[in-house]
Amino acid sequence: MKNENIFKSIQYEIRGRSIYSLVSEQLNVLLQIDLDQKRYISMPYWHLFSLLRWTIIYSSGKIILPDSNRIHIISLLNLINELEDLHQKERLSEKKTWSEIFHLIANQQFEQQIPVDKYTFARQYCFYMDSGEDSLFDKLLLQILGIPISEFIKLSLITYLYINFDQIEQKEQNYNGRLNNDYFQVIKKLLAWNFADNYINSLTIDLNNLEESKKRIKSLSKINNPTLQLFEPYKLSLFPIIKIKNEYRIIHRNLFNVNFRNYLYDVLKSTYKGDFTQIIGKRVENYVKKGLDELRIKYLNEKEIEEKVGIKSKLIDFLLDNEVMIECKGIELPSLPSVAPTSDNISKYLKDSILKALKDQFTAVANKLCFSKKAICIIITLKELNLGFGKNTFENLISDPSDRKNFQKYLDPQRIFILPLEEWDILLNTCKVNSLKINDVLDPVIDLDSINRKKFISMHIFEKYGRNNFELNYLNEAYKRIKL
Repeated sequence: MKNENIFKSIQYEIRGRSIYSLVSEQLNVLLQIDLDQKRYISMPYWHLFSLLRWTIIYSSGKIILPDSNRIHIISLLNLINELEDLHQKERLSEKKTWSEIFHLIANQQFEQQIPVDKYTFARQYCFYMDSGEDSLFDKLLLQILGIPISEFIKLSLITYLYINFDQIEQKEQNYNGRLNNDYFQVIKKLLAWNFADNYINSLTIDLNNLEESKKRIKSLSKINNPTLQLFEPYKLSLFPIIKIKNEYRIIHRNLFNVNFRNYLYDVLKSTYKGDFTQIIGKRVENYVKKGLDELRIKYLNEKEIEEKVGIKSKLIDFLLDNEVMIECKGIELPSLPSVAPTSDNISKYLKDSILKALKDQFTAVANKLCFSKKAICIIITLKELNLGFGKNTFENLISDPSDRKNFQKYLDPQRIFILPLEEWDILLNTCKVNSLKINDVLDPVIDLDSINRKKFISMHIFEKYGRNNFELNYLNEAYKRIKL
């Protein structure tokens, strides 16, 4: 069966059933998976995120229709599995590289598997409240949602604690996939009632208003191909709550985790009229500086580098001792290269940011300062790009032979790292707790062959040094400022 025929079958089944029963049954399945993840570890629950999107968009909205049930939902999931398998086979037949396929799977699945803890909210507070012109984003969020950023982060932290109470306190299962009356009593007691209402309304798909629900879901992505939509399920994280009649149902806690990490960025970017990547990049730079200063790492900033190397362009943000170069970027991967991660697509969208750092900035500084090839190149972003590190990353990003040759004239592709702020914090915290330098932590990873390399630097760090409590003052102080 061809892709379009499979999808037509899914649409037909959606239109022929009651939307309330379809959504309720999908949420029941997701709750069961959430409560017993070990049992359902092989089940691609993110397919249900896509199915929920399609259910709301393509539902007829008719009141008198047959109800859905568990068997019906499983049959729809089987069709989705078939749709995805067929797509992957087509990619293999087109001789797509395994690297591209793995990148596609990473974009589809890894985002909702990254854990959240109190430092997620401390990081948000530190980034949006302490790393730039504080009032800029505060005014913008007030304009969009009617909530100051500090109150939004506080509401997010309360929601996280509420829906994860069973896991945080190691209690018997009492999570029921709903925001109950006690939750609303708490948030309206701790915050102004309009902030609480605005917060909930901004994150909720209300099936009582189906047309508005369809509008919200359609706004999630510019990708119209339904098969490709399967590879961006995290888009639904903008609306992790569904209101069915008078119940507020949580789609899945992992999806809410994506919301906790990325919502502010996503909603601010969608409204900000200026150069968003530039202002985010500057905040990333300010954030990174806090860590360098706290660990008393000697560095030159961009102005000092300019004086040292004698050039005014193609510079980097920080130059550390031991030939560690750092460049901060405010970029993310848009939808197209995320769902179709060919080298051409990725290069097209990253040519003025990541590729510029690799091809121009790092090489210019290394050339002027006559670095050895043991110099480390670190690019730090706010969001995870799933680009990895090392030679494979270099070859996936830079395809032109002359560009590759020029880079390798001065630097070693194995020593490239692209890290989101979360990974940067873990790296710095490991250095602080164990009295190490950045090179001490990264050098053993550089020497690993591609087979033994993990997707994230933090995986190697945890394996060697364990999961240490954060001792970074800038995060701990930020957490204290989120006054509950």
